[in-house]
Order: sequence, then C-alpha cells, then structure tokens
Amino acid sequence: MLQPNSLIVLNNANNVALDYTHEEIQDWRYVSDIVVSSFLIKLSAWTINIPGIGWFVRQTLFDKVQEAYDVIVNYIDAHHKSLELLKDSVDYVDMVKIIEKEILVQIDHAELAIKIKIEDAFPDITQAVNHRNAEYFILKQQVNYVSTLNKNGQVEEKHA
Repeated sequence: MLQPNSLIVLNNANNVALDYTHEEIQDWRYVSDIVVSSFLIKLSAWTINIPGIGWFVRQTLFDKVQEAYDVIVNYIDAHHKSLELLKDSVDYVDMVKIIEKEILVQIDHAELAIKIKIEDAFPDITQAVNHRNAEYFILKQQVNYVSTLNKNGQVEEKHA
C-alpha cells in the first residue's frame, strides 16, 4: 500500500539518482537518511522499553514505522521491476549488467535495513503494520471482485 508520503520520498530518491547519473546508483542512501536514520526512530528504539513512557513512545511511533516500512517495501519492489525492464533491453547488454549489479547492492541495503532497523527493533509494530497491509489488500481484492461481477452482469448494482 503506497501512501502519499512514501511516494514523495521515493520520487525524491529517484530524482536524486537521476541527478547523479555519472556515479554509481546510491538512491538508498537518500531513502535511508529520510526514513530509517531519522532521529525519531533512533530515539524511540532507545526509549520504547522505559517504564512509564514506553507505551506513549509506542503509540506515536506506529505511523513513523508504518511509513518507513511502506517506503522500503515499495523501494525494493520498484527496483525489482526496474531490473525486469532492464533485462528486456538487448541493445546495451554490458551497461545493463553494470546497472543490475548496482541495483542489487541497493536492494541488499534496503532488505538489511528492513530486517534490522524495522522488523527486529519493533516486532510488535511491524506485526500490526503487516496486519493492516493484509487487511487493505484483501479489501481491495474484494472490491475488485465485486466490480468485475457487476461489469459482467453477474450481480446487480443494488446488490454490489
């Protein structure tokens, strides 16, 4: 589920990568600075287990962790799709191999960050985020199914 703030971060990372085409791809550094290395997440990881304020930190942290998780998952997804598109390019095979290597390094960084800095640091929040994303996905699939039934005339509008 791509949230608007996540889209902004990913779009800016893409723009940064395009600004420095003469260097190796390093858009993960930008994304990491924005979502993973933020002061709020670092501070929260330190204060989440302090009695008395831990519950407050956990409540305020949920949105930030959800956004970071969303950005990283969509970042990885977008890079995998980019690799698929690049592999279809037969004109510049040598260049594609170099770019593929750089993209795989960025994906590795992102996967490591999501594991260590998000999932391991905040397992209860990550579980809640995963449940929310699953609920959204199921609801979206149900809406699409009912819409398809309606288009095919298998269900009337008033029953959809």
